[in-house]
Order: sequence, then C-alpha cells, then structure tokens
Amino acid sequence: MGQLPEEKRSQPARAARWAALAVLLAANPGCTRERLASSERLTLASQPGPNATRTVVDDERGRQVPVVTVALEPLTRIPWGGGALPVVSPDGTKAATEARSTATWPERVGDPLAPAGFDTQIEAVSLDRATPGAPLSRLEGPWLLGRAATDRGFLVERPRPDGRRWIAMAGWSGGLEAIADDEWCNAHATVRPDGALAWSRRQPEGGDWELVVRVAGRQAVVRAPEGSGWVLPVFAGDGNGLFALRLDGNAVSLAWMPFGDDGLPAEDGGGAAGTSVPLTVRGGLSWAVRALSPVGGLNAAPPGSDRMSLWLPDAGRAALWAPGAETELLPRGSMAALRVDEGNVLVTTADALLRHRLGSTSTDETLSTESWFACPPPAPGRPLVAFRVRSRTAEFAELRLSITQ
Repeated sequence: MGQLPEEKRSQPARAARWAALAVLLAANPGCTRERLASSERLTLASQPGPNATRTVVDDERGRQVPVVTVALEPLTRIPWGGGALPVVSPDGTKAATEARSTATWPERVGDPLAPAGFDTQIEAVSLDRATPGAPLSRLEGPWLLGRAATDRGFLVERPRPDGRRWIAMAGWSGGLEAIADDEWCNAHATVRPDGALAWSRRQPEGGDWELVVRVAGRQAVVRAPEGSGWVLPVFAGDGNGLFALRLDGNAVSLAWMPFGDDGLPAEDGGGAAGTSVPLTVRGGLSWAVRALSPVGGLNAAPPGSDRMSLWLPDAGRAALWAPGAETELLPRGSMAALRVDEGNVLVTTADALLRHRLGSTSTDETLSTESWFACPPPAPGRPLVAFRVRSRTAEFAELRLSITQ
C-alpha cells in the first residue's frame, strides 16, 4: 500500500463543538482546554447529593428502594467547532474531536473534494482521570474525523479532487497508517476494537457502493444487485455478523450479514429471510449518513449485543433492531441509544438522558436534564464515558450507573 502524504502533526490538543445530526456549523478559530473543577457539579435530575441522582420505588412495606443510581464525575471541557461527534477509544481513556473544519456536507457524505478544498484540525486528547484534557496529537489538512476508534488510534478520511477517497488510522500519539489509499472512493469506515475493518467503496466517478470487510489479514467484498448499494457498515456487538444500510434509489433498508467460519460475510451478504428491515422510501445516501451520525464508535452495537441502534430522520426518533425482529421505536425526540443490558437502554434526547426499558410502555426515567451521549464501558462494572455539547464546548464525564430493577 502506498504512503500517505505527510500532514502537519503537533502536540497541543483542544477541540470544538459538533453540528447536530446533519447541520454543519462554522469553525471556531480559538482552541483551549480546561479541567472541570470538582466543585463544578453537572446538572442532574432530582439531585439528592453533590453528584448523584436516584430513581426510587416503594417496596411491599412502603419503603423507598433505589432503582437507578447515576453519578456523573466531570473530566474535562474542550472547545468544539467541527461537524462530527467526538470519537472515544474503547478503553475510555482518549477522545478525538474536530477542533475546526470547513468541509461541506457533500464532502462528508462521500462527494469529491470541492475546487476550493477545505481544512480541518483534528485534536486527540486524554480522558484519563490523571490527565484529563491533556493534548496527545493534532492532525491538520483536508481530513475528516471518522466514525470509530481502537485503543491504538482513530479513523480519518481524505476526499480527493478526482473523486478518490482515502482512509487511514491516525495514532493517538501521532502518525498515520494507510488503510485504503487506492483508486476507489473509500468512505464510511468502521473498526472493531480488535482491528477488524469495514467500509464502503465505489468508483471515483460514481456508481453503486459495495462493502469491503477486512479481518485478520483476510478480505471480502460484498456487492448488492445492480442499482443498489451498501453503506455505513457496523460490526455486530456479538461478533457474529455485520449490519449495513442498503440503498435502492430513495429506499433505505437495514440488513444483517452473518459471518462464515472465516469471520467474513459472503460475497452476496449471505442474506436470508428476516435479515433486513425497510426504513424509508424517502431517503438516499445523505439520509443514511444522518441516521448513523449520532451513534458512532461502538455505540450503535455495543460489545455483546445482537442489536443495532440508529436515528430515523423521518420518525424523529431513535430505534433498535435485531435480525428477524420488528424495529423497536424509542421515545419521541430521541437521537441516540445505548443498550446497557438485556432490558435497559440509555436514550439521548435534545434535553435529557433517559433510562428506557425495552418492551415496556412505562414512563421513561430521567437520569439527567442534559443531553448526554453515553459510550459503552470498557469492561463490566467500569464507568461509562459520556459527553455533551453546550454552546461551543464539549464536556466529557465518567458516568457510573447502577440499575437494580
């Protein structure tokens, strides 16, 4: 594989704000970072203590019993001026953000680099409790922050004027490792914690999208029937397959592709009855990118999960789907969802973080009156990393969650 061109990399790290779902905002030229003071507590619903909230029910003796206990411990606040959500490493100790970017929405979706070009500054920072917000590295140039990361680095993409598009892994401490720098337009990449990769590609001049899946040095290409395309792959959390969105004109559906003994999908996706579900007939590529924007990294399909979450622009809410099952719509106004166990989902809305019980019609419990996006914990029993955006800053915190009922 050829060498990627050298980019400007340096040490200070800082970041800026996200543009909600598909709305790109102007860049913020200034960048600073700060650690939140321990006395600067985060706003929680029905706050009983300095940094914790509890939802309670009455037991058979009329005593109040905690059902959900949540505590948010602030880590750092950093400016954010880009058009993509932050990406957090699976171990929860690092994050990458777009500090500034002049990229247009078509360039983010998969179009060629415009004649005017664009410039982006991507910052990598520490979320370790000993050094929260400490700068790790910076990448500058016509790069876009990708959708996922490993503990080694985070994905980035670079559109080219001729329609080609490159994908690379940017190391947390610097350096670029080429993943796809060939004659194709490569986009929408994702990566598992173990380094397995999947992305979409098409000819530079346009045409149907196909999937490339690379696992332990082996590679498969999945093609749809002529006139259709595969985009936005997501590795299933249980390791048994791959989710992807299928484009058929303006129609978009969600499909699951089982893995064979070699850990790869069949060239036709291996589809069978019950392994796809229609989502919209008023969509297309832009719709598909918007649907996955709020659930980057491992959030769409957390480790161990057989379901995938995404946002449905038509319905104005998030949803969960498991192969062979009906789509489960989440609360109206939800943007993102993280399944934390068999029966519970953390749901992000524009003004709250909710606890939603799967299959239940009961009222959702408000865990926070702020719009926190939660990431999967690095290990069972470990705290989750959560982030929110306020004004022109992104705030990161540790979220400790206990659900007893």
